[in-house]
Amino acid sequence: NKVAVPDFEGKCSTEIIPLLPNSDIEREYLAYFLRSGHVVDLISSRTAGARMPRADMDFIFSLPIPLPPLPEQRRIVDLLSRAEGIVRLRREAEKKAAELIPALFLDMFGDPATNPKGWPVTSIGEIATYTRYGPRFPDRNYAAEGAYILRTTDMGYNGELHWFDSPTLPMSP
Repeated sequence: NKVAVPDFEGKCSTEIIPLLPNSDIEREYLAYFLRSGHVVDLISSRTAGARMPRADMDFIFSLPIPLPPLPEQRRIVDLLSRAEGIVRLRREAEKKAAELIPALFLDMFGDPATNPKGWPVTSIGEIATYTRYGPRFPDRNYAAEGAYILRTTDMGYNGELHWFDSPTLPMSP
């Protein structure tokens, strides 16, 4: 899936297969087609060589490609380019969030290993008990306040969306 659309003239090694599209097809449209999962799988299934697999050029040139009019090709390229831009922005946002969340944690709580805020330390066992999955087990005692842990099997559906009331745990819709 190594397809590039260079915007310059140059030279390449024998491992690169330059294609020069004719006037019936947009370069970017051809590139998107060659990068599509279906085409990549087809070409990969017909490679030769174990150490340095090479594409079978006769097979590549025999592949059928949908060829809409040039304005439609340009519209498709525009949509796919915008979609790629959105995916790129999302990846960048996820990377920033992955860096930001630990920094926010340290800013709010300090380093748990050094406890710079001097907060009291206790064990989880002193502040919580193991209750399995919540209201599903009515033989257990549950706090009247705090966070509830529910599974989808703790809820039901009888034509209306609603929470089942538990005899041991008050719940509101």
